[in-house]
Amino acid sequence: MYLCNQCDKVLPNSETYLLHIKWIHKLLEKKSCGICFRLFDNIYNLRKHLKNIHDAQKIYDYPIFDNIDKDVPSVSAISLNEISQECEIQSDCQDSIKNYQPTNNFEDSILNFTAKLYNNNTITRKTIQEVVENSSELIQDIITNIKCTATELKFIKEDAVHEFNIFLANFSINAFISEHKRFKYFENQKSLIKPLPFLIGEEFDDNQNDKDVILSIKKCEGQIINILEVLKQFLELPNILESIIYHIDSETRRSPDIISSLFNGNLWRKIKNINQDKLLLPLLVYFDDYEPGNPLGTQAGVHKIGAIYFSIGGVPPKFASLLDNIFLFGLFFSSDRVKYGNKFVLKPFIDKLTFLEKNGIKVEYEGKSVLVYFSLFLLIGDNLGIHAMTGFSESFSGEFSCRVCLCDKTMCKKLSLENTELLRNELNYNEDVRNKAHGVREWCFWNQLSNYHNIENISFDIMHDLYEGICRYDMGHILYSLIYEKKYFTLEQLNKRIKYFGHRECDIGNRIPLINDKHIAKRHIIMSSSEMSAFVAYFGFLVGDFVDPQDEYWHFYYTLIQIIHIIIKPIVNKEQLSFLGLLIKEHHEQYILLFNDNLKMKHHWLLHYPRIISEVGPLCYLSSIRYEAFHKIAKTNAHVVFNRRNIIYTLAIRHQLKLSYRLLSKKGFDDELTIGAMESHISEIEDFDISLIENNVTHESFLISWFKRNGIKFSKNMCIQINRDEFGDPVFGLIRFIIFTPPRGIIFIYNLLMTNTFNTDIYGYIVDETFESFKSIELHQIHCSYPTAPHKIAGNKKAIHSFKQDL
Repeated sequence: MYLCNQCDKVLPNSETYLLHIKWIHKLLEKKSCGICFRLFDNIYNLRKHLKNIHDAQKIYDYPIFDNIDKDVPSVSAISLNEISQECEIQSDCQDSIKNYQPTNNFEDSILNFTAKLYNNNTITRKTIQEVVENSSELIQDIITNIKCTATELKFIKEDAVHEFNIFLANFSINAFISEHKRFKYFENQKSLIKPLPFLIGEEFDDNQNDKDVILSIKKCEGQIINILEVLKQFLELPNILESIIYHIDSETRRSPDIISSLFNGNLWRKIKNINQDKLLLPLLVYFDDYEPGNPLGTQAGVHKIGAIYFSIGGVPPKFASLLDNIFLFGLFFSSDRVKYGNKFVLKPFIDKLTFLEKNGIKVEYEGKSVLVYFSLFLLIGDNLGIHAMTGFSESFSGEFSCRVCLCDKTMCKKLSLENTELLRNELNYNEDVRNKAHGVREWCFWNQLSNYHNIENISFDIMHDLYEGICRYDMGHILYSLIYEKKYFTLEQLNKRIKYFGHRECDIGNRIPLINDKHIAKRHIIMSSSEMSAFVAYFGFLVGDFVDPQDEYWHFYYTLIQIIHIIIKPIVNKEQLSFLGLLIKEHHEQYILLFNDNLKMKHHWLLHYPRIISEVGPLCYLSSIRYEAFHKIAKTNAHVVFNRRNIIYTLAIRHQLKLSYRLLSKKGFDDELTIGAMESHISEIEDFDISLIENNVTHESFLISWFKRNGIKFSKNMCIQINRDEFGDPVFGLIRFIIFTPPRGIIFIYNLLMTNTFNTDIYGYIVDETFESFKSIELHQIHCSYPTAPHKIAGNKKAIHSFKQDL
């Protein structure tokens, strides 16, 4: 039996299953096996998998005609009627085949084919056009050969030749041979929402020909996406609006002492009280500049682009990090924003958001039309981007560089506790706007929106503030002190341990790079945010045995890691926020005392973190790291497109073509389960009593080496958190086997790990493997949704870091 994981239909055999996938779910981006649920890019690979792995029966292709002379023995194709009889058990396949219309289905296949090509960032539109044209020639050659062969061998009766030729004429892609025609079809399907130009300003342009120079007027334009249509089409996808509403309801019912999302924050409560009678969804708008070309080339900066993206704040966390749920709002040249100012660049964006805030959009939900309103909740991005968008000074070495308070430059270098008396408010902000004082360049144009004000709707980016800011300075000072002053270990010893540290996919961040001695000499370690997150987390694992636990520099590291641990937690309470404030105060005082150095601006912003978290929710959900990853879509395409004429339209249309493919395939929210290759049958597990799980397995269950759920990978020899003991400590299990039970059942066979103690030097749990018999647990029963891995530390011990495990 084969199960379709899209509609939960049970199919009797592989032939029927492939028919069902090809006819009913033809626009799926990935084709899933009906037994092991592995994903494949196309029907061909799925068919090969079924045949080779699951001993599928031979699959026959559809014939392109059924008026065949029955006396000709060489024809082995199966007629549509015979296929219909084979699929009689499945009414949906049967109806699709009976209603077979060659023209319509062929057109759908061609457009599905081109939509997949447009979805690939590495293929240019010019190449796609060439593929379509060459495919057209190939199809015409095949049709011509069929006509000639059928005529010469007299496959077709003489009185049916004319009808047969008309039938074959339907198989042409000339109707979609041009990109314009394909785009029109996508627009008619309401899947392609094309970018629209908007005028930013005009300037004189010198155009030189062979004889003289012609002075003309050049329009400086940006590209904006109709956010109203994007939101409507997105929310009408399967399970989208339902999941968002359910997530918001569940979060608002939490205890007032718990902060687990923006819906638990004071700011959302204030906005919701003003809009009690509306179905209101928060919008997160992101801004950043990026270089589409070579940032070190001669043309660096010439085509620098300002990008505005948006996402819905109510998307459940397990789906929010997917790039599919981040959308393009608009693109423009950064030089145009600098030249003409924010007013002319931001006006069309603010107009769209104002309409959404006042009028909303109608969305089909549960069979009826629902009016959904949207409110700009936060502007997010790095500090430079936020200051640029909100009218603050873009120089962080100025006298007043904080957008939250009025602390001057001298005070920021020494302050270790937030001064609430110096916080900005609407009164002093308006005064600063009039006088252009205290770091305010201009009035924030986003304040035209009724639920947004740049003094209240504030967020910070932990990616740039912590990992690419504070940690670079702190770890630079710590390494210099431990290596060159205290001489606990050498740089060679550290790099050797980094080199052989067994970083795995489930570990924190990315693999740690080797440390450069020049960076240590400057007390400033250069790493990416993902690399730095791993380095800070596992620094105790690497050198903890070298250092005296009572050392003041080591105590400073311990203070830093406690601060990070609270800030990145997806769930915090008010007591932890109060403790965070004390830790930050201690951290800043130690930094000044130990290193005889002034606090940097990013150290100062850390003072505001506890209060901001209580206002807008955990900052781990507001990081710009996934939005910066969204840049890759445009950068990849820009690297394969050599023409820079109207580059912003080129990049914007590719963004929308990717979205078009998703809308065509009706891809909503659904837990995506991907499994690895089959290993063996569960009966081959030694020393395990199968009777313990016999109620949860079937004869179709088998062992797999790994699987992914929503991008999170679980594999053998990883650890899962089984539960918490009576003292609140985690109970870990080391995965030995993974059993997959179709359609979606996952069972872990594990060895229990004994948690000995929590080691403050490494900020992790010391664990020992027990010699008890195997145990089992189902996926939905584990205490933490993130796997982890044990690492060897000094003394031949094993430890598990507490990050992501101490929720």
